Amino acid sequence: MPKRRLYSHPFFKKVTDATADYVEDETVPTGYILYITTANIEDETSTPSTVSFGKRNSRGYEPFEETASPTQGIRYHTEKTHVLIAGEKPSFRVEGATLNDVMRGYAEGYFEEV
Repeated sequence: MPKRRLYSHPFFKKVTDATADYVEDETVPTGYILYITTANIEDETSTPSTVSFGKRNSRGYEPFEETASPTQGIRYHTEKTHVLIAGEKPSFRVEGATLNDVMRGYAEGYFEEV
């Protein structure tokens, strides 16, 4: 029977690329699947053009959910559970932010052994 391990991760980054920047966690290890049940992020400094949650891997970034024109002071949050396999990183993409903006968020879910 597969074993589950809780996943709980704070996200933090200062924006270094105003075009598109990524706030991400480490790669899902071999032998596990990561289920993200909830995730949120906020630009604590100003308002970016778009914010999305997805995965990064060797092929690039694949968004799962995205919102255009997020409201300043309101955290963008996911609506669904998302599955990541070994070699993929949970990641937020922020477009149109200001350099040195503070991005802060959080994600929860669980790892399952395969």
